[in-house]
Amino acid sequence: MSENPRKAAIAAAVATAAEAVARARKELDEAKATLNEARANAAKNASNPQIAGELNIRAKSLEARVAGLEKALAEAEAQAADAQARAGAKWHTVAAGETLSHISLKYYKTANRWKEIYEANKDVIGDNHNLIKPGQELIIPGTEA
Repeated sequence: MSENPRKAAIAAAVATAAEAVARARKELDEAKATLNEARANAAKNASNPQIAGELNIRAKSLEARVAGLEKALAEAEAQAADAQARAGAKWHTVAAGETLSHISLKYYKTANRWKEIYEANKDVIGDNHNLIKPGQELIIPGTEA
């Protein structure tokens, strides 16, 4: 039996997200080092207002860059965590006669979480949550394989 293409895509997303986090961390570390250097140079040149002023302007610009990179890193980490959670989630192959409520009851012990399953699998199920088909492979969010 061939591998589920969605599983392969999720595995690729995990790898891509991990690379994005590593790049964001490296870029943030470099920007922080440059900022610290700019602040140190401004302090060393405090007796020369023109040079200190220019260095302080550069430091302010670097502070904004660091803040943006911190936000980008947080977003990359969140995407990586989501991809990792999806990669480790359980999968369910739809059987004849099943509904999302039945599947929800099986994994969550309540039929009321069917919408979570639907949202995680909308690309497979389509626009009508009542039209799941036998053989479809659905990811069960919030579970571990």
